[in-house]
Amino acid sequence: MITFTTMLLLGAYAGMLNVDARKPRSSRPALVGSLLVSAAAAVFSISFDRTNWAAPFIFLAIFWLSAALYAAWGWTNRFPEAGMSFWAFFVRELYDNSFTAKQYATMLAERELSEGQTTAAG
Repeated sequence: MITFTTMLLLGAYAGMLNVDARKPRSSRPALVGSLLVSAAAAVFSISFDRTNWAAPFIFLAIFWLSAALYAAWGWTNRFPEAGMSFWAFFVRELYDNSFTAKQYATMLAERELSEGQTTAAG
């Protein structure tokens, strides 16, 4: 039970760390931290309780779901111009987690370009 709970918490934490490292722009130190937490979870699941075969699967499932939920929450607050609901962002993050980031980068580039043209015209 302790292994299950630990995998649950580590999966959720690593999922949120991974999203913070990649959205909206990638951050190498945060990504390394996310990978270290994931590696620690892998070592923990193997070294302490080898009979709990479900622990790594629990970690991966919770990692995937928490990353998608946290990213959807972040995009809902950061990118309302997309006109998508929380659940639309969530589903998009589950199967194509870079799509929204690409749209966001395109919007920022267009915004910078239009502001640059406005400044040059004024």
